[in-house]
Amino acid sequence: MGDELFDLQHQPDWRAKQQRDVESVLHDDDNTVWVAEQEGVVVGFTAAVIHRDDDMGEILMLAVDPPSQNRDIGTQLTHTATEWIRRSGMPVAFISTGGENTGHDAAQATYEKAGYRRLPIAYYLKAL
Repeated sequence: MGDELFDLQHQPDWRAKQQRDVESVLHDDDNTVWVAEQEGVVVGFTAAVIHRDDDMGEILMLAVDPPSQNRDIGTQLTHTATEWIRRSGMPVAFISTGGENTGHDAAQATYEKAGYRRLPIAYYLKAL
């Protein structure tokens, strides 16, 4: 993405944007959310939505607390959301993540472990 585009998409602070994105997904009544807990502590969540016009369900967000990663929590949450999409009658489930950087390696491995296939899709952005 490059520094200029990243800054334009995540100003003034990427953490604040991420918090807004999480809050938006969690508060949207169209979304269904599952929460993973261990010993009464939230360690992860996923959210999904059904797009009936497109005959597709979408996993919108998956998050696992870093100390709880690599324990199959993300995979279990992904399977739960995928099964809900299937039971909702959708023939396709969709999920996306960032591309070629190590910040998205764990997400990509989780989705592939859950049976999702990576498509060679390119998005083009231009700073205006």
